[in-house]
Amino acid sequence: MGWFESWADELWTGLNVIAFTLPLLAARSTYENQRERLAVWEEYGRRIPRLALWLPALTTLIVLYGLCAVVYYFTGFPAWFRWILG
Repeated sequence: MGWFESWADELWTGLNVIAFTLPLLAARSTYENQRERLAVWEEYGRRIPRLALWLPALTTLIVLYGLCAVVYYFTGFPAWFRWILG
């Protein structure tokens, strides 16, 4: 394996780590923002269902990981991922 293949593998590994962690960080940020908003509503005596707290964060995770899956599928990296999706 030449230096370019090794460098490309390291780069791809780094991109995979970023693609895995960014949606988690975005979902956590969405959750925290939603929690602050709901706290304001609860101060006024409104009862807010807990689903309203979790739904935006779950939607963020589903959308961002879905985008990662589409990118993985069309780039062909890694090959096993494309094989799993058919």
